[in-house]
Formats: sequence, C-alpha cells, structure tokens
Amino acid sequence: MTRRIKPKPSPAMPTPGTVAAGVDLDALSVPELVTLHDTASVIAEVCVAMTCRPCSIETAPDGTEVPNASGRLAHWQLGLCTALMDRCVDRLGDVAEAARRDGAAELLATAAEALRTRL
Repeated sequence: MTRRIKPKPSPAMPTPGTVAAGVDLDALSVPELVTLHDTASVIAEVCVAMTCRPCSIETAPDGTEVPNASGRLAHWQLGLCTALMDRCVDRLGDVAEAARRDGAAELLATAAEALRTRL
C-alpha cells in the first residue's frame, strides 16, 4: 500500500502593498524614481492584458468567470505595480516640496516635470 503524503500548505503571499512598502525609495534620485515608475507602469499594462486572456480565467461552478492561478498572479502583480507607482509619485512630491523649500530650482523643475507627466 502506498502511503499518501499530505502536501504542505503554501505560505501566504504578502499583500502587494506590503511588498511595495518594503522598497526603499528614499535613496533613489529623481531619474531613478521616474524609471521605476515607468517600468512599473509598463508591467502593470501587461498584467491588465494578462487578466483578460482566457488562459487567466476559469469558469466557477455558478458559471461566472473567475481568475485562475495565472490570473490571480497577474492581479497581484498589478497591485504591486500600482502601489509602487503611487509610492514613486508620493516620493517625487516629497522631493519637489523639499526642493521648493530649500530653493533648489533645478531639482524642483526636474521633480515637477516628472510629476506632471505621471499624474
């Protein structure tokens, strides 16, 4: 007789917001914040497209469409990208405010342009 081994439950995934909060943005320059924001934006667009694909959707017993494992991962990644983008915009706002307060005109202009094109 073959003994069946129970699979271990998978660890709970952290929330996208928790992961995004763990990224240290304080050390990043304005160009690095812009690059991180724009990269997260592109990945978010791919995630949105993935959530609409049949390979990411399954039919529930009641006939509704629900995300399968692939769809849940795409939704989670989308949440992470969105949270990172929000944090980048918030950080750019902080940098702009500090530059305004300190009279750093060039940094203020750079941060303001980055914010203007990302809001």
